[in-house]
Amino acid sequence: MTTGITLATPWLGLAALSLVIICFLFIIMLDRRGFNPKATILYSKALFSWALLKEKFGLEPRHSTPAALGVLRFLAFITLALALARPQKVTVEEMEPLLGVDIILALDTSASMEALDFQPFNRLQAAKKIAADFIEKRKTDRMGLVVFGGAGLLVCPPTLDKEAVGTFLKHIEIGMTQTEGTAIGSGLMTTLTHLKRIPSLSKTVILLTDGKNNAGSVDPMTAAKTAQAMGVKVYTIGAGRKGGGIYPVVDPIFGTRYVHRPEEEIDEETLIKIAESTGGKYFRASELSELKAIFDEINRLEKTEVTPPKRHQFEELYPPLLLVAMFFLGTEILLRGTLLLTLP
Repeated sequence: MTTGITLATPWLGLAALSLVIICFLFIIMLDRRGFNPKATILYSKALFSWALLKEKFGLEPRHSTPAALGVLRFLAFITLALALARPQKVTVEEMEPLLGVDIILALDTSASMEALDFQPFNRLQAAKKIAADFIEKRKTDRMGLVVFGGAGLLVCPPTLDKEAVGTFLKHIEIGMTQTEGTAIGSGLMTTLTHLKRIPSLSKTVILLTDGKNNAGSVDPMTAAKTAQAMGVKVYTIGAGRKGGGIYPVVDPIFGTRYVHRPEEEIDEETLIKIAESTGGKYFRASELSELKAIFDEINRLEKTEVTPPKRHQFEELYPPLLLVAMFFLGTEILLRGTLLLTLP
């Protein structure tokens, strides 16, 4: 928030100031020529008599106007000219951007995301950790969350409230859609449904999965065509090492054991097609450092400068100046008719 001073009608103040200067120069010229208007005498005699002033205050008559009276009147007119210029205090406050980039993170929460590929985290934990840092960096963008297992589920609609998004992200868990399988098409379509409802400069989806589409009612390429028609860019990330993963298994006798379990390979061909058809890019992450580098690259690719709107508040400063001008003028009139009364 910044503040400053401006003049609403500077031309009016300049005109008044010019008139004041011209009038005072004219008065000085008349004074040098010995011209003394009678209006002051008539005004003085109507109010006071010198005999009364001398009796009450011991004042002697003056035959020349004291300089103080001229200074007071000059100050009154100068202050009045400034008031006519209408000085204003301007406060400029930056508001939250109304329109920006909308980004939805679509995270796979199927059972296979429990594999410990990203030591010391499993696949979902690693995705949540890196995504949390990414969300904090997108300060001017609305962020949302979708999860998908055997179906798509909206967790958090796009919002500028990064704290709320972070809270929802922490509570994402494996199996929270309560359906088995990996519905990539349904997950992507869920993000598009909610992106369609809000206006923005651009719309982006970051879809992370460790498998292939084997559930849901929407084909991934059908969802990709919908995204293309909507102008939504989709970045796809394949998370996990090739050849299966290490999974924790709870043994009632020996406690938690870790076993290698073969699994279906990531359907990279489909993920590449989804990304390329929408103007995005496909990435593969087998380690935590690779996943972080991927999100850093997406952050650079989607760097958008958004100038937030500004709200201007104006506070008029001329009323105090009018009071000051009235004070100077009133003091000058009072002194001219009493203590500094003059005779020709």
